[in-house]
Amino acid sequence: LNMYQGNKDLQRAIGYAEKSIQAYILADSLSYEYGEALDTYAAILYKLGNLKEALINQRKAVELTKSINIPVNERLIKYMIYNNLYDEACMRARGFIKKQSYNLQIIKSYKIAHLAVDANLDGCDDTLALLRKISDYDYIKLIKSKITNYAAPDFTLRDMDGKAVSLSDFRGKYVIIDFWATWCMPCVKSFPAMQRVMDTLKDRNIVFLYVNTRECDKYENRIVYIRKILTEKKVPEFRVILDEMNGNEYLLQAAYKVSGFPSKYIIDQLGNIRYCSLGFEGDNELLKELTTVFDLICEN
Repeated sequence: LNMYQGNKDLQRAIGYAEKSIQAYILADSLSYEYGEALDTYAAILYKLGNLKEALINQRKAVELTKSINIPVNERLIKYMIYNNLYDEACMRARGFIKKQSYNLQIIKSYKIAHLAVDANLDGCDDTLALLRKISDYDYIKLIKSKITNYAAPDFTLRDMDGKAVSLSDFRGKYVIIDFWATWCMPCVKSFPAMQRVMDTLKDRNIVFLYVNTRECDKYENRIVYIRKILTEKKVPEFRVILDEMNGNEYLLQAAYKVSGFPSKYIIDQLGNIRYCSLGFEGDNELLKELTTVFDLICEN
């Protein structure tokens, strides 16, 4: 939420979010993507101080994302605590933990909610004792299960300087395509982490492309706002390319069947999609995920 410090930016963000929500209501009000749109909307409402409405929308977001989107789950517990619903926060947190759909922040929030109900933390132990961090073996097994191998759609789009960029330009290199939007707070929040990924993998023959998509602004305003975000996040060298509209859909988003934001597609040297990372859980988590993926792909 750091990018939306001023009221003008918040109002701009909430306008985008409301347009997105209306579009999903008309198209598919039960979709996972609609749940993600509600998650973004709730985060803006929270930032504006509208805690009750934020919670209402976040409940629906968790329902539509089927409790598998960990950051969405995390924000539900957070908003429950801010609305003083400590018992319910404990109950929902335990549910996420038992389903392995949690992170360390959910555990911390669970403890906070538990302390608000019972000053003795011993009651947490039975639940937390059932949990353990995913071992290295289990984590690698999980990543392996998500590795794919199918042809990536080629494309030609323009970058912010008007230069044509095609996927085929990078045959023989690995490519990470990061789909993002200026109104998507997790997307923007992930940029410093992506800089860490770029620094860590700088010797691995990888090209990073940041595909800006699903924007409502006119071209000139779009460029200005993108540059503002890159400057604020101290990532001015990110290579941003601009997705284009074709009727009612965005060309590259549709071609890659992007279901949520941010989405990162890892493409190998032969032009095949090997992995897709959806969402953003945290800097360390993203770095661990992408470096693990590259280690596994390079082994093969």
